[in-house]
This record gives sequence, C-alpha cells and structure tokens, in this order.
Amino acid sequence: MVDKLSEDLSNSNLTKSEKDEKDLKSEKDEKDLKSEKDEKDLKSEKDEKDFLIKKIAEEKDRFLRLYAEFENYKKRTQKERFELFKTANKALIMGLLPILDDFERGIEEIKKYKGMILIQDKLMKLLEYEGLKKIKVEKGSDFNTDFHEAITQVPAHEDNLKNKIMDVVESGYLLQEKVIRHAKVIVAK
Repeated sequence: MVDKLSEDLSNSNLTKSEKDEKDLKSEKDEKDLKSEKDEKDLKSEKDEKDFLIKKIAEEKDRFLRLYAEFENYKKRTQKERFELFKTANKALIMGLLPILDDFERGIEEIKKYKGMILIQDKLMKLLEYEGLKKIKVEKGSDFNTDFHEAITQVPAHEDNLKNKIMDVVESGYLLQEKVIRHAKVIVAK
C-alpha cells in the first residue's frame, strides 16, 4: 500500500511525457509478463499433451500384447481340444492291440483257414479308419529308437549287420502319426 502511495506521488511530480513513457513501460512489462505466462502455459499444455500421447501409446501397446496373448491362448486350447478328440480312442485301441497280436500269431499257424484272415482284415480296416497304422519293420533294416524297442541283442555274424533288426517279436503301431506302441525287435550288436 505504501508503494502505491509513493508511486502515485512520484507520478504526480512527473511531466506528461514522462508519465506516458512510464505508462508505456508498465504496459510493456505487463505484456512481457503475460507473454511469458502464455509461453509457460503453452509449454505446460505441450508437456501435458506429450504425456497423454505417451500414456495412450503405452496403453495401446499393452492392449495389443494382451490381445495377442489371448489369441495365442485360443489357438493353443483349440489345438489341444482337437488333439484330444483325435486320440480319444487311444485306450480302446491300446486294449485291442493284444487281440490283434493274437490274430497275427493264430494266422501264422493256421493260414489254411480263410475265416480268420477275413476277421483280421475287418478288424484292421476298422482300426485303420480310426487312425491306427502298423509300423513297417523288416528283418535287416536299421534299428530306430523312435519306432523300435530292442528287447534283446544278439551278436552280429558280420559287421554290416551291426545295429540291424534280426527279428520282430511284436508289431508297433502309430495312432494319428504318433507312436502308441514301439515295435519289439531283436537287434544285432
């Protein structure tokens, strides 16, 4: 308040040109202050806008990652469900394999009876329709642990017979291209 009074007193002692000059100076000072304030406000608004843009970009990235993760989850569960349906009969087919083995042994003994062969053929066609395939194993072929199980090893008579299959004891099977039983074989060592 004292400042204002002293300013008023000093203003009264000034000439008109000095007053005008002082008024112009004070207006200029006010404009400068106002422009500085406006610049600060603009800078503040720009900072806030940049912050919001950055925040939106982060949220968009988070959303896209979450969405991609969910899509992968859906695909994975769909694939697992499909695999489950594909191999749902595995227990039944595994139970039928010993019967199939008995048929093979019986046929070897009584090849003259055509009825047994027809029964085996019907059973094999039904199982093949469900996705069962017999693993083809021949004597003298290479031993492969992916498809064969060595139940015993015998000495090889020649070097070229090492790690070769000498005999097939029990057939192996694939269900939907997956091994459900390895072929049991005798291997030369």
